[in-house]
Amino acid sequence: DSDRFGKIDVRQVPAQWLYDSAYVDGPRGYWPVCGNLWFSDDGATIFSACGSRFRASESLDQDMLFMGSLPLAPPLGSYGMRIESLDDNAPHQEIALVEHDADYCTAYPPQPSECFSHVALHDDTTFSRNAVYTLAPISVGGTAYGQLGLHVFHSADGSRRFLISALDAAPATRLYYLSEF
Repeated sequence: DSDRFGKIDVRQVPAQWLYDSAYVDGPRGYWPVCGNLWFSDDGATIFSACGSRFRASESLDQDMLFMGSLPLAPPLGSYGMRIESLDDNAPHQEIALVEHDADYCTAYPPQPSECFSHVALHDDTTFSRNAVYTLAPISVGGTAYGQLGLHVFHSADGSRRFLISALDAAPATRLYYLSEF
């Protein structure tokens, strides 16, 4: 279930399930989890693929509580934008993320000429959106292919940003790019 998450203790083998988030038996659907999760540099915030933010805490009654949402681009399709990758850079107070429209980029098969990704920069204190860059489709041999943002990350010292993207062609001919922005 993509809107369900909980805490697992991985310090032992095998890993042990500790508890569900407070929303499993409560008001579900208002704060979607919808897939992958990322943590802030300090470990106090959990970000979901839908942009929902949750508190991470050692205290059961405070753990995994909804804190708000990161603003994502307006949806084109019925499912809306999803975060594909996120990296928090606390020393520079910046969150970098890759988002794409789930209807056009994860459809089966993907719609290459309609699929595009954004790279967005957010303030890691206020969570406001400071910049957005669109990864436009690329034309190869007269055919447009979506350039999908796959991973975004900061250098170890936080001074540089990197993006790994892929030209969304047939898997055997998929081309990958590493960009600094």
